[in-house]
Amino acid sequence: MKRFLLTLAICLAFVKAGAAQQSAADAPATKEDVQKYLGVVHSREMMAQMVEAMSKPMHQMVHQQYMKDKDKLPADFEARMNKMMDDTMKAFPWDEMLQSMVPVYQKHFTKGDVARVTGHHGRSHAVHDAGVAKANGHDDGASARTSGADAERFQSKTRRKVTSHTQLTNTTEVVP
Repeated sequence: MKRFLLTLAICLAFVKAGAAQQSAADAPATKEDVQKYLGVVHSREMMAQMVEAMSKPMHQMVHQQYMKDKDKLPADFEARMNKMMDDTMKAFPWDEMLQSMVPVYQKHFTKGDVARVTGHHGRSHAVHDAGVAKANGHDDGASARTSGADAERFQSKTRRKVTSHTQLTNTTEVVP
C-alpha cells in the first residue's frame, strides 16, 4: 500500500510539473514580453519609415493647395505649412502610441507566442502570421481611436490655418 501511494504521489508530481510548464507558455504575455516582441519586429523603425512615407504626400497636398490659392495666400505659406507639418510629425508622441498598443498585444499573445517570435523557440515569425491578425482586430480600439483623434486634430488645425490665411488675405486686399 505504501508503495502504491508513493508511486501515485510521484506520478501526480510529474503530471503537475508538466501542467505547470504547459501553462507557463499559455500564460498571457507580460508588458516586457510585448516590448521585446515590438523590438524584434522593429516596430519603431517601421513607424519611422511610415512617417517618412506620409511626409511626401502631405507636402504635395500643401503645394497643391498653395498653387490653387496662390493669389490669396502669403508667399511663404507653403514653407511655413511644411515646417509646421514636419515639426508636428517630429513632436508627435510616437513612443506613447506604440506603448498604447502593448495591452492589445498582451490580450492576444501568450508567453509561448512571444518566445517563438523572439527566437527562444523555433521559427522566428510564427506569431507574426497567426497573432498579428488577432491583434490588428483592435478589440478595444483604444490605440486606433487615439491615433485617429490625433490625426483629426492635426487636419483640423491645418484646415483652420489655411482658412485663416485665406480670410486674412481676403479682408486685407486693397480694392483699386
